[in-house]
Order: sequence, then C-alpha cells, then structure tokens
Amino acid sequence: MTGGPPHGKLLSRVAPDVPVAEILAVRDALRFATDRCGLDLANLDEKSLSERGAEILGLTPAEIDQHLKTLGLAAGKPWRKEQKRACLAAWTAVTAQGA
Repeated sequence: MTGGPPHGKLLSRVAPDVPVAEILAVRDALRFATDRCGLDLANLDEKSLSERGAEILGLTPAEIDQHLKTLGLAAGKPWRKEQKRACLAAWTAVTAQGA
C-alpha cells in the first residue's frame, strides 16, 4: 500500500467520482485492518517510489524498468503504469522487510 499525502491529480485519475474523504477513509481502514491482523505495512510515497525502490533494491532505474518490462510480458495485459507502480511498491516493500 502506498502512503503519503494524497495528490488531487492522482486521486481524480484513480477515482474521479469518489470524494477524497472516502478514499482516505478506505486507506485508513486498510491500515487499521493490517494492524489488527498483525501484518506489517509499508508506506511508500508515489513521488519517491522509483528513487526509494532503486535505493532498497540496489538497482538503477533502468535495471528496474527492464525487470518490470520482463514481468509485464509474463503477467500479460493489463500492464500499464499503475500495475508497474504496484509491482515496484510490493517488490520494494518485500525487499525492505528482508533487509
């Protein structure tokens, strides 16, 4: 799950008809649920995800892009920007947990 401050542009693209308060309520509910289940939560800001991912994974942005491209070929469609970001967030979080 990504965290950080909401950005109007991102929120309107993801859910144009859903009020920001509802989106934030869902985010808070997911945070509460993961805590209650004893799961670790990684908060990653979308703006710094690529930079943070490169740092944690020990790869250059170009290497990360190549890995994501390969994963996308195996995963099939859809494999747009949103799926790539979600994959990078999960990969970064899992790697950080193991460090």
